[in-house]
Amino acid sequence: MKEEVNRQRREDCYMRNDRATFRQAAGPWVPFAFCAFLCAMVLFIRTKIGLAEAGYPAFYSFLPMTFFFVAAQMVEMRREIKRLAERVEQLENEKGHERA
Repeated sequence: MKEEVNRQRREDCYMRNDRATFRQAAGPWVPFAFCAFLCAMVLFIRTKIGLAEAGYPAFYSFLPMTFFFVAAQMVEMRREIKRLAERVEQLENEKGHERA
Protein backbone atom coordinates (compact mmCIF):
# COMPACT_ATOMS: atom_id res chain seq x y z
CA MET A 1 0.00 0.00 0.00
CA LYS A 2 2.78 2.41 0.96
CA GLU A 3 4.66 1.66 -2.25
CA GLU A 4 1.58 2.52 -4.29
CA VAL A 5 1.21 5.84 -2.44
CA ASN A 6 4.88 6.66 -3.07
CA ARG A 7 4.55 5.76 -6.76
CA GLN A 8 1.44 7.97 -7.05
CA ARG A 9 3.30 10.88 -5.43
CA ARG A 10 6.15 10.53 -7.91
CA GLU A 11 3.73 10.45 -10.83
CA ASP A 12 1.98 13.56 -9.50
CA CYS A 13 5.34 15.27 -9.16
CA TYR A 14 6.20 14.41 -12.76
CA MET A 15 2.89 15.82 -13.96
CA ARG A 16 3.50 19.09 -12.11
CA ASN A 17 7.00 19.45 -13.46
CA ASP A 18 6.31 18.86 -17.14
CA ARG A 19 8.62 21.66 -18.21
CA ALA A 20 11.45 20.44 -16.02
CA THR A 21 10.91 16.89 -17.22
CA PHE A 22 10.92 18.04 -20.84
CA ARG A 23 14.15 20.00 -20.31
CA GLN A 24 15.76 17.01 -18.65
CA ALA A 25 14.64 14.69 -21.45
CA ALA A 26 15.59 17.06 -24.28
CA GLY A 27 18.81 18.31 -22.70
CA PRO A 28 21.22 15.68 -24.05
CA TRP A 29 19.83 16.04 -27.57
CA VAL A 30 20.30 19.81 -27.89
CA PRO A 31 24.06 19.64 -28.66
CA PHE A 32 23.40 16.95 -31.26
CA ALA A 33 20.72 19.04 -32.99
CA PHE A 34 22.88 22.18 -32.87
CA CYS A 35 25.89 20.34 -34.30
CA ALA A 36 23.77 18.74 -37.02
CA PHE A 37 22.38 22.15 -37.98
CA LEU A 38 25.83 23.76 -38.10
CA CYS A 39 27.29 20.90 -40.13
CA ALA A 40 24.41 20.96 -42.60
CA MET A 41 24.82 24.71 -42.94
CA VAL A 42 28.57 24.44 -43.55
CA LEU A 43 28.11 21.63 -46.08
CA PHE A 44 25.46 23.59 -47.93
CA ILE A 45 27.51 26.80 -48.01
CA ARG A 46 30.77 25.09 -49.01
CA THR A 47 29.01 23.18 -51.77
CA LYS A 48 27.30 26.29 -53.13
CA ILE A 49 30.47 28.41 -53.25
CA GLY A 50 32.58 25.55 -54.57
CA LEU A 51 34.97 25.07 -51.63
CA ALA A 52 33.98 21.50 -50.84
CA GLU A 53 37.07 19.31 -50.76
CA ALA A 54 37.07 15.54 -50.61
CA GLY A 55 37.24 15.19 -46.81
CA TYR A 56 34.76 17.85 -45.81
CA PRO A 57 31.50 16.00 -46.56
CA ALA A 58 32.61 12.94 -44.61
CA PHE A 59 33.84 15.00 -41.65
CA TYR A 60 30.78 17.22 -41.40
CA SER A 61 28.39 14.35 -42.00
CA PHE A 62 29.80 12.19 -39.21
CA LEU A 63 30.59 14.91 -36.66
CA PRO A 64 27.01 15.04 -35.31
CA MET A 65 27.19 11.30 -34.65
CA THR A 66 29.66 11.91 -31.82
CA PHE A 67 27.08 14.07 -30.08
CA PHE A 68 24.36 11.55 -30.85
CA PHE A 69 26.24 8.71 -29.18
CA VAL A 70 27.05 10.84 -26.13
CA ALA A 71 23.40 11.86 -25.81
CA ALA A 72 22.22 8.26 -26.16
CA GLN A 73 24.64 7.17 -23.45
CA MET A 74 23.48 9.97 -21.13
CA VAL A 75 19.85 8.95 -21.59
CA GLU A 76 20.72 5.33 -20.83
CA MET A 77 22.63 6.37 -17.70
CA ARG A 78 19.66 8.43 -16.49
CA ARG A 79 17.37 5.43 -16.97
CA GLU A 80 19.77 3.24 -15.02
CA ILE A 81 20.04 5.78 -12.20
CA LYS A 82 16.25 6.06 -12.03
CA ARG A 83 15.92 2.26 -11.97
CA LEU A 84 18.51 1.95 -9.21
CA ALA A 85 16.87 4.72 -7.15
CA GLU A 86 13.53 2.91 -7.40
CA ARG A 87 15.21 -0.34 -6.36
CA VAL A 88 16.85 1.34 -3.34
CA GLU A 89 13.49 2.81 -2.35
CA GLN A 90 11.86 -0.59 -2.70
CA LEU A 91 14.52 -2.21 -0.51
CA GLU A 92 14.20 0.52 2.09
CA ASN A 93 10.43 0.00 2.17
CA GLU A 94 10.90 -3.75 2.61
CA LYS A 95 13.40 -3.13 5.40
CA GLY A 96 10.90 -0.81 7.11
CA HIS A 97 8.18 -3.47 6.93
CA GLU A 98 10.50 -6.04 8.53
CA ARG A 99 11.19 -3.77 11.52
CA ALA A 100 7.51 -3.05 12.14
